[in-house]
Amino acid sequence: MLRMLAVVSLCAAFLAVGTEARQAAPVSPQTRFKIDAHYHFRDDPAFVKATVDVHRKFNTMVVALTQYEAIAHTKEFVRQYPDVIVPFGSIRLDDPDVMRKIDDYHAAGFKGVGEILSPFHDYDSPEYFLIYQKLQDYGMLALFHTGIVNRGRPEVPQMSGMARMRPAFLDTIARRFPKLNIVGAHFGNPWYDEAAEAARWNPNLVWDISGSSLLKKDAHPQFWGDILWWRPDLSTRHSRPCFPQDGVRDRRRP
Repeated sequence: MLRMLAVVSLCAAFLAVGTEARQAAPVSPQTRFKIDAHYHFRDDPAFVKATVDVHRKFNTMVVALTQYEAIAHTKEFVRQYPDVIVPFGSIRLDDPDVMRKIDDYHAAGFKGVGEILSPFHDYDSPEYFLIYQKLQDYGMLALFHTGIVNRGRPEVPQMSGMARMRPAFLDTIARRFPKLNIVGAHFGNPWYDEAAEAARWNPNLVWDISGSSLLKKDAHPQFWGDILWWRPDLSTRHSRPCFPQDGVRDRRRP
């Protein structure tokens, strides 16, 4: 079964990306098209083939989060499997070469960058605004890690942590760059309410629910409806809900 699926409104952001591929590989009308929006890709033919087999089975495209060194191979995989693979590049906001790498990703046909994580400053620091402006100008999506992050090597000093990656910072970015499409990873774990309210007012911001949140909330699926309580006709200025209508309770809150 697929490990990670984006909030359903993310499908609209990728509609143009997947149209040609889906026309080339028609599927049963009973099968709803989906996008796995958070998939750490490996530059290995066996891994790629296994990925393609699984995602074709479920009629799903996959956002392939790829390292910079694998640009050429990823382009070839996209050529072979255009109905499955959506290429995303990996960047570090504090990398001195980040602007050039974004140029290279764009020239290679990559659709976005991510998973952006571990910044030295808060995500909405003006120091990063030129990066976001370039992504917006190119029409590329930005996938940000939010919330708690692992420590693979706890003995190594680090410059960042979860406080630099709060979901509220994506609210600032979404407002400052209204044409930049943003995906927040992990629904802000553990700041779920903060993430939900950020999505409420920003039509260019959506969330995935990958990672440990699915385990933490497995026994309480109604949780997502509790924090995503609104409807398009209740207390919002944009027209699309952040969750399917049957997953949101009609609660007349101010």
